[in-house]
Amino acid sequence: MSRTAIFFATLCLFAQPASAQNSFLAPSGDATTVTLPPDFTTAPTFVPVKAIPAAQVMLGKFPVIFEKTSLSEIREKTNSSKIQVARGGVWDGELLLCYTMITDRGGERIWFTSDSVYGKAGGREDSKVLGMIATTLTGAVSIPRDCPLLKVSLQPVVLNGGISLGMSRDDVMRRLSPKAKLDNGQIRFDYDEPLKANDPAMKPSKATKGMRVGSALTVGFADDMLVTFSAQRITSN
Repeated sequence: MSRTAIFFATLCLFAQPASAQNSFLAPSGDATTVTLPPDFTTAPTFVPVKAIPAAQVMLGKFPVIFEKTSLSEIREKTNSSKIQVARGGVWDGELLLCYTMITDRGGERIWFTSDSVYGKAGGREDSKVLGMIATTLTGAVSIPRDCPLLKVSLQPVVLNGGISLGMSRDDVMRRLSPKAKLDNGQIRFDYDEPLKANDPAMKPSKATKGMRVGSALTVGFADDMLVTFSAQRITSN
């Protein structure tokens, strides 16, 4: 099985509607506790697409390019948050970088995801961002120690294609695939194509010959509004 297939087969990070959110830490919580993204264990309908659905996310005017921007670059830009290890150990665990936002729509939370394999051996700081999860929060919004407030200057948070939390279902689907049908309020868009010359993360070369880009974007709606999405990308032979 290719690394792309393994990566997407083991991704259980696709967020659920806000009504099914995890409980979150208060600011006074245990500093060693990791605030995890919500899980999605039942894959929704898969829709193949020809345009890469998850390539980068804009934090205000700062671009985070999947498989190119490192977790440490985001930390330097935000001057906050700590890289956490979850669902594994230092050498093989999933890496998370979490932030909270207070918007005119209410509370929102984002996680940048990576793994130790993509940095130097066990090196969290060098690990490249492989994706991002975003979800709305319900009720009173706490600020966990490991999910500090994201600077207003680094907002809004917008995925390539203009996708952001709070958009209408019609607007999101029009941008991604107007004829696609939702599965219980969710849908996943899958992309698997050869590495292209204009790829934002890496330029084709002899070393990248034969490589393919895999990308997945899962979106979830409640009351006809986008309340969660999970965007991932990985390049493999």
